[in-house]
Amino acid sequence: MTDKTTKALQIIRDNHLYGPAAFARLMWPDSEGWQRVHNCGRGASRGVMMAYAAGGYLGKLRARGLIIIWYSPRGIHLTDKGKALLRGSGGDGENAGVSTSERGKP
Repeated sequence: MTDKTTKALQIIRDNHLYGPAAFARLMWPDSEGWQRVHNCGRGASRGVMMAYAAGGYLGKLRARGLIIIWYSPRGIHLTDKGKALLRGSGGDGENAGVSTSERGKP
């Protein structure tokens, strides 16, 4: 597992995230992307594309079966596979939270 993947899984484990923008703020706080201006609609917005980058990265983690994304009150969580991968990398998997089977499905 890469350092980038480890960092992403630790951020998801340690924070209650509701969407890609919140993940982007924690994953890449010093990125130059936050200063870039993007024209959208009738105006411009600074840093708006960082949420898109985060959404793409979260999609890759989801495709690998490492996270579950619920766009309801539950947010973004590690799967059992993601927790096991984090444990194997030396992360604190024992405190990874409630398992997905205990949490239930939406």
